[in-house]
Amino acid sequence: MSASATDSPPLLSIPPETLDAILELLDPVDVAAFSAVCRATRDFCRENAHLWTTLFLQHFDPPQPSPDHTLFEYQAVLKARIRARGLINLAHTDGQLPRVVAAFPPTLATFIAIAQTAPGPNGRNLAFLATLFPYTSTAFTAEWLSMYLDPKRAEVAPVVRQHAAHFELLHGPTRMYEGFRRLQALRRVYDLQNYSKDTSFGPFLKDGSGRVDWVLLESIRRVSDYQLVIHVEREGWGTNPTTDAGLEESIGRDKGRGWADSVRRDVSRGTRDWAGVEADWIGTYGFLDHEVFEALNTSSERKTGTLHLSDFREAIGDLMALKLKLDPPREPVASAEEGPFPRLTFTGTLGPRYSVPNSPAPILGVTGSVSRGPEQAVTWHYKIIYAGAVQWVLEGVQVGSEGSRAGVRGIWTHATRLAMGMNVAEGPCGPFAWWIAA
Repeated sequence: MSASATDSPPLLSIPPETLDAILELLDPVDVAAFSAVCRATRDFCRENAHLWTTLFLQHFDPPQPSPDHTLFEYQAVLKARIRARGLINLAHTDGQLPRVVAAFPPTLATFIAIAQTAPGPNGRNLAFLATLFPYTSTAFTAEWLSMYLDPKRAEVAPVVRQHAAHFELLHGPTRMYEGFRRLQALRRVYDLQNYSKDTSFGPFLKDGSGRVDWVLLESIRRVSDYQLVIHVEREGWGTNPTTDAGLEESIGRDKGRGWADSVRRDVSRGTRDWAGVEADWIGTYGFLDHEVFEALNTSSERKTGTLHLSDFREAIGDLMALKLKLDPPREPVASAEEGPFPRLTFTGTLGPRYSVPNSPAPILGVTGSVSRGPEQAVTWHYKIIYAGAVQWVLEGVQVGSEGSRAGVRGIWTHATRLAMGMNVAEGPCGPFAWWIAA
């Protein structure tokens, strides 16, 4: 006979520390079932902070300190994550995915938080995610995300679409609808209307909040990855064992490692350089033929979308070396709000990674900064100097956490807008990508 609401089950008569030790061996789902037996078991579990903390740490990495110093709610966070796990397991069942997607879009934010708080590629957080969304087989993940990212699904809320794009950036490309989505991405990336004062002329939302536009950033990644794969094959970037030790892994985005590419790497080398400013950066940039770019940015083309972009191939610049040096620290070194991640400023140079005999390329000057923006996004700002004046401005976002292998993705625009105080970008623009060499 089951225990009534007032009777305590015999199991509660054993010492609490022994019962704790037993429950800690169970899956959180089983602990929740035990808690639901009666009022006594519910009270024992609900007030047991040690139990929930232990269960959490058996499945996930220790939480990072909160920027606002709030206490971490082990029980509530664990329940949300285990509930999300159960929903994805249900979605794996035939016929259940559409129902799960329609009813539980908040699961996206839960998984993003798990990825963002992973301390490294070998921890429990990434093991949890890799079990549910393996990068070695992305068919399920692609199907799941497509229900949020399909532009024909008008019922998907903008915030959910943003979460889906953020999730895919952290997970790594799923190759779903690759050709169709690349053409969509091209239109989005090269549309000057996406870059204005409200967006800081970069991949940020148009509400002036400074928050990342993850849909736009995912499009930038998709466009630049396509360019890179072609040039790795055509130009042999990163394949010379004498001059390119470690570069092939950095450049070959099609050889990514999924979740592990977006987690933080310690690039500080024990200094205040938390973002890896002085690391060995490499990268490149892309651009469209000017006539195509102009045609794409006409009002009639925005309405009709008749331009066949599949007939055009965007160009890509040289493989560049970005050498930066931190400026002296400010006084005080950091404000209380910045915590361990103060805004860093830097200067440096930008030039070709490879030297070409009898064809000297100019070495450009660089100034800029890196900081933690809204929602803890790592944002990078560069000004490129040529002939004594700022010629281009680059606004980028680190995909994942600081030092990630996924690197910095963003948009370059001409600096004319700064000199003339324009509200929208003028002239050509295009994607750029930087990585720390492996």
